[in-house]
Amino acid sequence: MQKQGLVRVERACNLGYDESCSNVAVAAVLGVGGPKNIPKAVAVAKAACARKSASSCGDLGLMELEGIGMPKDAAAAKPLLTMSCDGGVAKSCLYLARMQTDPAVAAELVKKSCDGGFGSACRILADAATPTALVTPASSPTSF
Repeated sequence: MQKQGLVRVERACNLGYDESCSNVAVAAVLGVGGPKNIPKAVAVAKAACARKSASSCGDLGLMELEGIGMPKDAAAAKPLLTMSCDGGVAKSCLYLARMQTDPAVAAELVKKSCDGGFGSACRILADAATPTALVTPASSPTSF
């Protein structure tokens, strides 16, 4: 995203188009269109998630899970990722699958992620020899 594009997305976020806020948060984490700004990413994601933006709740959940801008906290990440996954954000379903202790639940979440169009989840399904092998740290990248 170029600087001009980021300005437009930020404007949309500021006008209340909460799904645009996810793009602003991710750009801030990655340093796209400017320097990395983790505090801004956290603030934008928290505000949009509070307004029930599924994408932003997923972003915030991943930040909690990975300790980006805050201490790692899987317990805090799980309800955020669940809300995001239930709201149709396919990548959140895969991150949520990584947190499961029940292989059957994990497999269902990986399938839901793939069905939702997240290519990494489909690759995991294609490569898995058994349902219990579906979700491992090596097979489930976390990043924006």
